[in-house]
Amino acid sequence: MKLHSKRWVAVLGLVASGTAAAADAKQEGVYAGLAIGRASGSAETYRIGSSPSFGFNLGYRFSANLSTEVFWRSLSFELFPMFQTRSYEYPDSHLGVAVIGSMPLSDSWALNARLGVGRTKMERSRDLSASGSRTSLSGGLSVSYAITPSFSMNLGYERYTKISSGVTLLGAELRF
Repeated sequence: MKLHSKRWVAVLGLVASGTAAAADAKQEGVYAGLAIGRASGSAETYRIGSSPSFGFNLGYRFSANLSTEVFWRSLSFELFPMFQTRSYEYPDSHLGVAVIGSMPLSDSWALNARLGVGRTKMERSRDLSASGSRTSLSGGLSVSYAITPSFSMNLGYERYTKISSGVTLLGAELRF
């Protein structure tokens, strides 16, 4: 697992050290985003396929190349877990903080790498009480397209290490 963490740090460092495009007035400051997608992984809840996921983030962009954010992601969409025939633990949601490095590819396109840490809320089927939480590292890659200086769309993948789950997300970001 340490090898994977080192790879994410290397990727983040590489992207963050990339050459920057000329920054406009909206490159720095607060931003908020919403995302929808699919969660998948090795947990029992994904045995029949991926699960719908949604999330949000609130962050601060220090430059065209570096930002930090607080984010939340749903990782499971179990409608009726109490009707499952087996009892198993599954990841329900993840709350974390991340550092994002961006490498502008043009005036509108950018490649982003993220490295974060957070808590994953674990649930247990057939029992509506939470079964605890786990701290895990997260990492991801995405590509973003700035429609305007204040609004962009992105498509990416995030992986959560301790729970062996990942999320593919399509998101929108508004810069203030």
